[in-house]
Amino acid sequence: MKIGDVYARENVLKDFSSADNTQVGESKEVYTFRLLAVEDVQVPYGQFQDCLKTLAEWQTYDENGKQYLNKVLLTWDAKGIGTVKGISFIRVDGKITDLIEG
Repeated sequence: MKIGDVYARENVLKDFSSADNTQVGESKEVYTFRLLAVEDVQVPYGQFQDCLKTLAEWQTYDENGKQYLNKVLLTWDAKGIGTVKGISFIRVDGKITDLIEG
């Protein structure tokens, strides 16, 4: 994988009634992962070199194709260690509702 590469996949989710187990709706999730850069990262517990900076997005659409939820995760992963820094937020109808940084 090189900088700028994108991996995407799509899932269809079927909603069923708990009363009679009939399908009552359907939604779609689209997952996109993009390698943005290789960067050095300074965090409270140290400095890490050559971290992979990755953007992951989960977009959820209703059965009419309207996007209603977008989860975004930005991570920096150090070789042999894993994620050393992350920022995540959720957008609902275009507005950021939760922001978590760590």
